Amino acid sequence: MNRRSVSGRQLARLTSLALDERPYYLGLAGAVRELVLDGRLPLRTRLPAERDLAGALGVSRTTITAAYNLLREQGYLSSRQGSGSWTALPVAVPPPRDSPDPIDLTGAGPRPGVPGLAAAAAAAAEQVETYAGAPGAEPAGVLPLRTVLARRFAARGVPTGPEQIFVTGGARRGLGLLLDVLFRPGDTFLAERPGRPEVRLAAVRRGLRTVPLRVWDLDALGEHGGCLSPDFQYPTGAVMPPALRAVLAGGAEGSGSAAGVGAGPEAGPAIIVDESDTESALDDAPGPAPCTGARVCALGSAASLLWPGLRVGWIRADADTVRRLAEAEPYGGAAVLDQLVAAELLLDLPAIRAWRRRELTAGLEALTSELTDALPEWTWTRPAGGSLLWIRLPFPVATRLAAAAAARGVLISPGPAFDPIPNGPDDELERHIAITFAASPERLETAVHRLTLAYAEVSA
Repeated sequence: MNRRSVSGRQLARLTSLALDERPYYLGLAGAVRELVLDGRLPLRTRLPAERDLAGALGVSRTTITAAYNLLREQGYLSSRQGSGSWTALPVAVPPPRDSPDPIDLTGAGPRPGVPGLAAAAAAAAEQVETYAGAPGAEPAGVLPLRTVLARRFAARGVPTGPEQIFVTGGARRGLGLLLDVLFRPGDTFLAERPGRPEVRLAAVRRGLRTVPLRVWDLDALGEHGGCLSPDFQYPTGAVMPPALRAVLAGGAEGSGSAAGVGAGPEAGPAIIVDESDTESALDDAPGPAPCTGARVCALGSAASLLWPGLRVGWIRADADTVRRLAEAEPYGGAAVLDQLVAAELLLDLPAIRAWRRRELTAGLEALTSELTDALPEWTWTRPAGGSLLWIRLPFPVATRLAAAAAARGVLISPGPAFDPIPNGPDDELERHIAITFAASPERLETAVHRLTLAYAEVSA
């Protein structure tokens, strides 16, 4: 790097860790701002073109556009048509994001743990000494946790033994491990659109050919591998219909090659079923039947249900796949104590689900009430579960709205953040935003007031 310009590859190396933050454009803008403030990016350094940086980071060009726009609004970037963009300092440096009581409605902000967390931690601490003298004895995860998870799958209608469970250090780590073990660079991998951005990032970083998949389009999935979220789809909160679940399991005929799903390992690569939000139904009706099939690997997480600070995830697969996972990464990255805490909490799963449902329902009612009064032109379908409200805007201004809201202390996710393919602006996704309702009614009321001001600015 010199004092005049920085390439996309160089800036990607300096900011790659920012992509652990969601939405990604906020993390990227914050990282560039810090580089300017601490001098690693000197003033008047020309930044790479949006397309170059998007390619180097493996994100959409829309993400880079949003980050650059936010930096311009904050005064850290100056641009001139045809001449590019270069670093600058604002006349008055704005306070950092975490100063003026920002309200994080992206779903990535802090959330309280469930009742009983301290008691579960104390009970786990009494057991942990049992494992101190036998490191490496259970590379797939501690038996108490694998047992309680296997019983939960069995209760949902999928007979499962502990030997079919592999514990990981969170769902994201589990996803990466599945991609490492079950796919090879160059394989085609289908990711939902809209869907979790970390799925595409994980696939791109492993050299997979990532293709967008319309939500639950099993015909398009065909014999390719991919990732689906059938239970309270992220970010829409919708539930896959039973007929499609039957197709996925191979229990019903489907058109095209989708009929082969579940026909056996030779039918094609793995289908990763994201069950991160499976236990977050917003009503007390029986949960949806699990998606099964010979190609299906279920991926779950303790973070959204129990506590984000509990870095525990799990994979349900056939015993041979679990063995391969254990060979690739023994112990899965999850601390023994965290696993034992999760096992203790999951013993009381019905009460935890009921508590979480009350919390989320109260937040959803508060958010939709405020939005109906303040922004009646915004529309949505009530989610069946999860913690996000997928909102349709009258105009394709999602990215600009997110930037304007961030300037007012509210962090939201624009629709393009859920796009698996970095092909530039998408009018339909630009008409959507996602807002979490996992927040107190008071904070949601304040957030909607700020959003109203931001929307008035961008829609004028």
